[in-house]
Amino acid sequence: VTAVKNIFGIETEVPTAFDSIPVLNNQNATFYYFGGDRGETDIDDLWRLFEAGLKYAEDPSSPNRDIVSKYFDIVINRKGNGNSKVTMGLYWISPNSFLNLDSRNEWYIYESGKVPEDITSRLPKVEAKIPSKIYFEIVEKLREYLNSDLTELNDFKELSFEAWKYSTQVNQEKNPHLQTGVN
Repeated sequence: VTAVKNIFGIETEVPTAFDSIPVLNNQNATFYYFGGDRGETDIDDLWRLFEAGLKYAEDPSSPNRDIVSKYFDIVINRKGNGNSKVTMGLYWISPNSFLNLDSRNEWYIYESGKVPEDITSRLPKVEAKIPSKIYFEIVEKLREYLNSDLTELNDFKELSFEAWKYSTQVNQEKNPHLQTGVN
């Protein structure tokens, strides 16, 4: 990471921990299939979603959200993609704007009991490939919750970190022999 910082002349400090950053299984880490297994526009559509995500993060206007929604719905329905992968990619683009709905965050939000039931009961249920309308409804309701006095968490980054931390703790309690990396 330091080498990248130096090459690009980045002046911010090099991070020392990446605990709240979700990761993909490296055996299934691409957002597209190779060669003959993918459609003609698959890569272009991924780039369009990426660019739309950047624009939306800079200006969360309705027209920018519509463009994100269009390409979200296209990309999530491609072979090999689903909620975890697509929402994780958006979170990597802008964790202040997009919620990662990987299995850890989904468990934390819906099943752990850490998010109040009166909040989770108002959230749409998550399916394998949610449409953008449902995704943004979840994002908006959780953002309202994070901006309220009901939680000490302030944003999606803190929620993601807390989900990682709490799920690691629960897994460690269930199986004390697990190597968790938690100090």
